[in-house]
Amino acid sequence: MKALQRQKKLLECCANNDTYKNVESLSSILQASKRTIFNDIKVLEEKGYVFDKKPGLGIRLIDNCNSAKDDFNCYSLEYRRNQIIVDLLFNGKTITYESLALKYQVSESSIQTDITFVKENLIDGKTVKLVSDEKGTRFEGKEEEWQRTFIRFNEFIFKQRIIQFYNPEILDVMKEYYPKEVVDICYKTIRSFKDYNLYDVADYYLLNVFNVIMVMCYRMQLDFHHDAEYKAFESDQIMSLMYYMIAKDILDLITVPLNINYYEKDIRFLLSYLNANKIIFSATKVQYGKDFEEIIREIVRRMEQCAGVYLSDDDVLYQNLSMHIVPMIYRLKNNMYITNPMLEEIKKQYRIMFDLTWLCMSSLKEKMNINLTDDEVGFLMLHFQNALEKKKSSKRILVICPNGITTSNMIANQIRRILPPLDIIEVASMDVIEKFDLGSIDFIVSTIPIKNITIPVIVVSSIMNENDLADIERVYRSKLVMPKLDTKCDKAILKDYLQSSNIFYHKGKISKEDIIKKICSNLSKDGIVSEKFECSVFEREVKGGTDIISGGAIPHGAVTLVNKTQLAMWVNIEPVKWTKYKVHVVIMFALSEKDMKNSKKILETAFSFIHSKDKVEELILAKNKKELEKIIFEGEQNGK
Repeated sequence: MKALQRQKKLLECCANNDTYKNVESLSSILQASKRTIFNDIKVLEEKGYVFDKKPGLGIRLIDNCNSAKDDFNCYSLEYRRNQIIVDLLFNGKTITYESLALKYQVSESSIQTDITFVKENLIDGKTVKLVSDEKGTRFEGKEEEWQRTFIRFNEFIFKQRIIQFYNPEILDVMKEYYPKEVVDICYKTIRSFKDYNLYDVADYYLLNVFNVIMVMCYRMQLDFHHDAEYKAFESDQIMSLMYYMIAKDILDLITVPLNINYYEKDIRFLLSYLNANKIIFSATKVQYGKDFEEIIREIVRRMEQCAGVYLSDDDVLYQNLSMHIVPMIYRLKNNMYITNPMLEEIKKQYRIMFDLTWLCMSSLKEKMNINLTDDEVGFLMLHFQNALEKKKSSKRILVICPNGITTSNMIANQIRRILPPLDIIEVASMDVIEKFDLGSIDFIVSTIPIKNITIPVIVVSSIMNENDLADIERVYRSKLVMPKLDTKCDKAILKDYLQSSNIFYHKGKISKEDIIKKICSNLSKDGIVSEKFECSVFEREVKGGTDIISGGAIPHGAVTLVNKTQLAMWVNIEPVKWTKYKVHVVIMFALSEKDMKNSKKILETAFSFIHSKDKVEELILAKNKKELEKIIFEGEQNGK
């Protein structure tokens, strides 16, 4: 029941001068909370109505105040504007000034003023547009814009009626516009976050979350779903996936009892909203036991060693890992698998971190008796990458070239040769300068000058030369105060961990399986790995490919099955079908527990041989193993 209708009904109930009505009976008759009834009485008194109030008996109306009656007829300003919004937004109608003027018995100029009111309170650049033509006036826009308009409308109502999340009146007010079951389920779910032991969110944000999911569920119940692509830098899209499981859990809790469906883009909208509005959830204080806590600490310690960054003081990282790993273990033990919608982008942008996360999680895999998947590791990596970015352990570089994305990608690949692998290199077109927030970008590499921005810009030629690369390295060091960069693989790493006996040169056809078996057999024969290492490598390949688009692969097995850290390289002149790509260069990465602290350097060195197609092609140009070793060690023989 709408507020005006309810208040009119309340007056009718109290109009009998001989009968008192208590609030409990009025609440039952009007199907509203007692708090709402008290608020309605206060509103009526402000309008001029007078009530006789007696403790134990209730209230009765003693002065009808005829001058106030107009507030409850269909011609009142508040009712008229409310109905116009309902027709446009909730009913999706096309209206005309003439028909509205006739319906509400006002002038067309009054209706025009009402429409201006609607524009000022509901419409902005992210909402639907108010379109007027020969057919009339209506709302038009994509689903995301419709939902943002509903969100704006709710915010307007919250502000107008001074409603907070824990105010019981919120349910009655929202039920004036939305289905009762949607309002009740959404409100109950948000209030029960702590009861479900899922998340503990600050009270300040509860109203915003309730607003968004109520609108989403209302629209999904009508079978409207998001269809817009998420516009942001690729790395921002990837990092926003930290909210993916939270958004999915919220939608599961709400849509199951309502028996409605949601899709991937619905999840993406909710997670982007959570991320954009800095709605931060922290793990509920639940005791998982000392064994589990020790596993989390061990994983963090391993990543500290691998990345060379102190992370043990990051409470948010511990919370996020706990929040993800506990349900992850449950899922995997019960053969419930989730899909990471940006897995390929994660592998492309954060390959080193992705592989390091696999290595750090190897102990959990054995202790908890679970089989990890690439999808789960991709989600976990986001938490580590976020922790590293907070420590400013990685930099973000934007590459812009008006000649097209292909040229930009070529420039980006050359830059990756001289910058640390943990740095984030974005490729974008010129229009991002105006569309996106560049506050997180450390500097820009562009083939044309860019004016009126405060971020350092390095202008390079479309065909990058050594001078351009030197300029980038110089700015990277001087502007960002970073240590000197190594532009090539670490020769010391090669001498320590890549022996001639573990370098293989092959011209003919061979399968992926045979390559892995031959390398593992050789490593096992020399006592570098145990006999079970080969099985762990194949298990890792089943969970997700270790190949990349450049034509290389870095297979690896369980850390616990390695006796001595060692790299092995297999160069095949004939391309080998790996998992997704055809591969020429395979670098086996066998890491022992004692060398975890050097894992990033070793992995970076291994990656330097396959990070680009140019490097892979350089290796397969070798005519024999001797020439291959010369290319690898750059003229230095192993062991010298």
